[in-house]
Amino acid sequence: IGQGLSETLGEAAGYLAAVILIVIGLLAIREALSDKDDQADVLASVQDRNLFLTGLSVSLDELAVGFSLGVLKVPVGLAVGYIAAQAFALTFVGLFLGRRLGERIGERAELASGVVLTLLGVALLISEATGSHLV
Repeated sequence: IGQGLSETLGEAAGYLAAVILIVIGLLAIREALSDKDDQADVLASVQDRNLFLTGLSVSLDELAVGFSLGVLKVPVGLAVGYIAAQAFALTFVGLFLGRRLGERIGERAELASGVVLTLLGVALLISEATGSHLV
């Protein structure tokens, strides 16, 4: 029963993470294409909300990974160490590349980030639906 439950919850978490990424991407695209005067007032709250939702989508994806590792009886300390190191390193690489890209494309950075998040969400959704590993 535990293996079936973990597979079901893991699959649901993967789908939910994909949907959240798509929603965040579409919201970023909408904000990038909307009137800039209106954005100045709500930019901080939108950024906080997007950061929270992005973190939630990543956490849900990691929840699915955790269920899989639990079923395989992988030692918790080892799994946490690998996942933490990977997340830490890739987060900083992403921040560095995002900052550099933002400097180059200027005002269109939000639009580009929205497109990337939407595409990642779609790729994750396809990956979950087909069982392949696109992401």
